Amino acid sequence: MSQCHGTSTGRSGVDLREHVRIDTVLPLSCWSDREHIPDSLRSTALNLCGGGLRVATASPVHVGDALSVRIGLPDGIVAARAQVVRVKAQADQTAQVSMKFTGIGSCDQERLVQYVYAK
Repeated sequence: MSQCHGTSTGRSGVDLREHVRIDTVLPLSCWSDREHIPDSLRSTALNLCGGGLRVATASPVHVGDALSVRIGLPDGIVAARAQVVRVKAQADQTAQVSMKFTGIGSCDQERLVQYVYAK
């Protein structure tokens, strides 16, 4: 497992991120008030931690976009607000989109952390 969100590495190469993260596949939907994003971006979470997530999608998103996110955990839905921090285009016309949580309830964040540690 590695760490998640914050500064990825310092000068020494040591990972400085705040949260442990895992690779996983979970159902996900996102939406925004911005016109260029479809009503609902459906995807699967590829990487998840208490501070954010990375998804693969064919929907157009941009760095800085603010999204509402719903993640399907085995024990129910986690709802959060997130900001796109990185978009990396893939050869298959999709993109890997990294987001940091900007608004998440403490109970939902704790459920995410418990899910990560249980894996």
